[in-house]
Amino acid sequence: MYNKKITVLNKLKKNDSQTNADEWLKTFLDTAEYSVKKMASVSGTTVSMGQTFVILIPFDDLYKPYDEWKNGTVGYTMSTGDLVVLGEHIPDTPSASNITAIKNSYKGRICDVRIVNESPRRQGIVRLKIEGV
Repeated sequence: MYNKKITVLNKLKKNDSQTNADEWLKTFLDTAEYSVKKMASVSGTTVSMGQTFVILIPFDDLYKPYDEWKNGTVGYTMSTGDLVVLGEHIPDTPSASNITAIKNSYKGRICDVRIVNESPRRQGIVRLKIEGV
């Protein structure tokens, strides 16, 4: 348990960046667990298909809250709008110009983070519970 690979793609917001543009940074983790749930809904004659993700990351020394992380960008953070690629360490170097291509390349295995729940230090094994689409 907690031995699955993920790639975390963090967005450094342009207001916090020295380049005054959004920057993307990646971090590899080998200690996550995740599940994917297929969803379908019907409205009249329209059928919509999709999936939701739940990702669990245990305590480690790499995680920093965004306000700490943005000042040094060492390790990783987790915020709404970040991305997580499931099952592998991707070779791509993310940037503002290729982030859409990365999303398309890993479709079905990439989570757009919508909800982040952080556990207080040492309140169990799981530090972060991430949910997204």
